[in-house]
Amino acid sequence: MNLPEVHLPSTKGAHRILNFHQNVPGVLRDINNILSGYNVGGQVLVTQGKVGYLIVELDSAMSDEVKTQIAQLKASIKTRLLY
Repeated sequence: MNLPEVHLPSTKGAHRILNFHQNVPGVLRDINNILSGYNVGGQVLVTQGKVGYLIVELDSAMSDEVKTQIAQLKASIKTRLLY
C-alpha cells in the first residue's frame, strides 16, 4: 500500500503514536476524545481511500496509556509507539 508523505517535526523528549485505521466517520472524533485529557504536542492525519494514518506526539509519561486506548478503538488496524 502506498501512503501519502506525512511530516510532523519531532519534539525532543516526546513519544509518537502511529495509528492505521479504517477511514470511517467518527474515527478522528473518537481519537480526539482520548487525546483531550493529555498535552498533545502535534497531530497529523491523512486518509487515502479506505484507510487513515495518524501521527500523534505527546508527553512520554502518558504515551503507553494513550497508545493502548487508541489501539482498542473498533476502527484501529495497527497502532505503534515510537520512543
